[in-house]
Amino acid sequence: MSLPRLLLTFAIVVSFVSLPAASSVGLQFPSIRLAHATSTFPPEQVPWTPTGPSMNTELVSIFVNDTAEFNAINASTSEIDMMDWPLTPGQITILSQTSSKYFVTQPIAEHGLSEVEFDESNYFWGCNFNYGSATNSLGAPATDCGASIRRAVSHLIDKISFTSTDSAVGGRSIAIDNQVPPSGGLVGPNPCPTDVLYLGTSGTNCVTTLSPGTTGGVAFNCVAEASPCPTGSGAAMGQCGTEVAPATCQFPWMRPFGSPDFCAAAQYLINAGLATGTDANCVLVGVSAAVTNSPVNFFIRSDDAARLHIGTGMSETICALFTGGYTTGCISGSSASSCIESKTTHFAFEAVLCVTFGSITDFDGLTTCKSSTGSCVPNNNWWLYTAGFTGVFPFDSLLYFDNNSLFVSNPGNSVCASTTTSFAASNYHFLCNPTYDSWSHSMEFAPCISATGDPIAGSSSNAIAGTCSGAPGVCPADPGSCSAASAGFTCELLILQGAYVVPIYSLMETFAYLSNWNGVSTGPGPWYSSEPPNYFGWLNAWSQTPAISGTIRQGFEQTTRHLSPYTSSTMWDFFVLGNIMDSIFAQNPLNNNQLIDWMTKSHSFVANGSLGYTPPAGTTVTLRAVLRNDIFFQNGQKVTASDVAFSYMSTLLNGAFQAAPIIGLMTGVTVLSSTNFDINLKTKGPFTELTVGRITIFPGSIWYAPSSGCPASWTAVLSTPTPVIYPSVASSCLNTTSKLSGDAENTIADGILVGSGPWACQNTGANSGAAIGAVGTGCSNDNTSSPTVSFTLTRFGCTLGSGGTTCVAPNTTASLQSQYFRSSANAARWFWSGNTGSVSHDLVNISTLANCLNKPLGTAGCTHWQQGIGAPGGSATIGLSQISSVSRFYLQNWTSPLAWTAVNGIAVGTANSFDGLPAPVIYENDPILASGIILNPASVVGCSQPYPSGGYDC
Repeated sequence: MSLPRLLLTFAIVVSFVSLPAASSVGLQFPSIRLAHATSTFPPEQVPWTPTGPSMNTELVSIFVNDTAEFNAINASTSEIDMMDWPLTPGQITILSQTSSKYFVTQPIAEHGLSEVEFDESNYFWGCNFNYGSATNSLGAPATDCGASIRRAVSHLIDKISFTSTDSAVGGRSIAIDNQVPPSGGLVGPNPCPTDVLYLGTSGTNCVTTLSPGTTGGVAFNCVAEASPCPTGSGAAMGQCGTEVAPATCQFPWMRPFGSPDFCAAAQYLINAGLATGTDANCVLVGVSAAVTNSPVNFFIRSDDAARLHIGTGMSETICALFTGGYTTGCISGSSASSCIESKTTHFAFEAVLCVTFGSITDFDGLTTCKSSTGSCVPNNNWWLYTAGFTGVFPFDSLLYFDNNSLFVSNPGNSVCASTTTSFAASNYHFLCNPTYDSWSHSMEFAPCISATGDPIAGSSSNAIAGTCSGAPGVCPADPGSCSAASAGFTCELLILQGAYVVPIYSLMETFAYLSNWNGVSTGPGPWYSSEPPNYFGWLNAWSQTPAISGTIRQGFEQTTRHLSPYTSSTMWDFFVLGNIMDSIFAQNPLNNNQLIDWMTKSHSFVANGSLGYTPPAGTTVTLRAVLRNDIFFQNGQKVTASDVAFSYMSTLLNGAFQAAPIIGLMTGVTVLSSTNFDINLKTKGPFTELTVGRITIFPGSIWYAPSSGCPASWTAVLSTPTPVIYPSVASSCLNTTSKLSGDAENTIADGILVGSGPWACQNTGANSGAAIGAVGTGCSNDNTSSPTVSFTLTRFGCTLGSGGTTCVAPNTTASLQSQYFRSSANAARWFWSGNTGSVSHDLVNISTLANCLNKPLGTAGCTHWQQGIGAPGGSATIGLSQISSVSRFYLQNWTSPLAWTAVNGIAVGTANSFDGLPAPVIYENDPILASGIILNPASVVGCSQPYPSGGYDC
């Protein structure tokens, strides 16, 4: 399971319960629900299991936009079972008219947001933004031309009106002023002091904000702030159109001629040196020649209706400021001429602003510069962009990984902290501000998550005083002594002061799927784990009456960009990559605060003095983990600690998008044995556990490229005596080729899309040069990583063939490498084994089993292992088969470090199994099972009949 966020990746959650002061001041990470909109709702909360998949095939249909996807599920004969895109209010109404056919989820506060971004490395109308590096200190906002332009743009949308009236999101969205969505649980600053020309005076709105709750729409809003903004007096005042022919604005939230925010924006542009004054309608006069000598492009996402509206309305208003006409793009001297270009770097003669419409796959800004020299010149192929993010949880997600300059593709400018170039840098808008870097670093590696003195909602003050207990200094004088909450609050404030981005809204999301489906997770977790298009939904979802036998049909609102561990960057990229490749940790989809070992048996943090070796330079603490011994890649090769080390090190060295969180944190990886490994770290903070657990694991045997002085083959790597210490240096042996890590790599065509995850890429025939069912290739309609029609993923445990799909039966005869290590059948075997992960318990368990070897059926103390899923044929004397199956799970707790019953929302049975745990009903598609899919425990069907008629845990 991949744990990235998108657009920024990464959204797994640390167990905040264990963090210092996590509950001392009531810091929480909540969800928000709205009232029901229709009667077509699934159960409030669907129990989940860390097992699966239940179905044999995942067929992904790709659409050009969300409307086309909705039409597919709403067709008289639905073409998909589940959507990946939230419904609009109008679509909910349509589905409610045929309520028996659909489930519509209750509104869920997304861990996401939409905003307008700026390329901080670019020039805007002659103004060098200079990476946003202008001095920006607490209480002393930046005053450079870039900050003035960004503040002007920030004034050009009434977010409160937008979230109320927009046809796509009106009534199901919340206005925001910060890069932390309402579900993030972080108090937001009083925004009024950041509108430097027009300080707010509202006693009601000029206060710190609570999350969840009303969290935005005040910043750079003259009315909401009660700011002394100027107004116009011209004939066009209060309207759009042109000054000569005023007309109603296209959207009610736009800023019309002469309105306070229109005039405030004009004054900020004058302060930036772009003009000398305004006319009576606040349209700029005396416009600088630099405006047309250095025009700007606005890339507007056309595949998302709300962002299309935002970009269209704001671009029209920018043009009105310069030309006196609300046009889509504009030419100097004309109030009626638009400028729409297919390429962001193409401009008409005398253009002021040009607009490019496109999908996320058309936006070039996500592909950053990369060079073998260690630095590169930014591509500068975008200026303004309507961005969207999901998986923004915890609150550090964007505040750190999107904005700290460690995560830019190193432009060779001393203001940027990065030393790495990357095709997919997470800070792709090139913000490099030293003050912000300092505070965001303090947030990420704070001594505690929260403390007394943290900001509280409703205060007019932006002061912080959250000093962690035992810290060496006092907050805020010593940022490193501040809690993550206080430092995170300061990061929000600095972003507002610099107006580095324009956060606009966060959604209350509602999704649709067909009502013949069960087990679809719809809880309050991040996108990858809770809403219907999610990892656990694809694991647990099952139907006895699917439209296509054994198949779940998932809709994608758009296609993928890259399917490579080095260059994947979008939500859709990681939807697919995360199904094929696992990560070492996973998050409870129904409780953001519970983290479990996924590929590992256990993990802990170890001090340098207890390591038993000298770690890489800079190491202060190490995460030590034990890999499960029963994990195999889909090509049959065993997953080893060396594969984990290779995945971490090579993605780090190549600046992979998903590796951004370990840049500046990981000092190296040390292989201790085939299953034991250490991740060496510079420091440990409240988010460290989740940060280091999210990299996708992939086979070194496929990607390894030996260089001079390194082992000549992957086999030689595996045979290197341990411990093997791999420091995070450019000369590390654990690396790949520039081709494989490059932006043009097509993993499906090259046959290398292989992982250890629950779903495999198998050739459907799309690759005519490979056999049907060949692993790693042919799973998209055109054998590319960015297909136009579909993906077909096959359950790891099934094989495509010319005659159809054949699957491993859920019994003890299957080899470990033939199926997913966390399959439902394997979970059933774990319950049956009697092991729980406790040393004392498991030793007694295995000793008792050994004493039963070859004892007759019915021997007292032995009958448990003579029946159930682990007994050949469902009933057999105890032999090597049972001993092998039980030994496999020695010291294995399926939900480590938590007991099964301690995992919130997990499915449980009505009575305890042999191991003392309440084994649940689980699902795996196979004709030998009840109804062809149900694995029943003894609490449901008893043990009078041999498995599978009897319980799997008998």
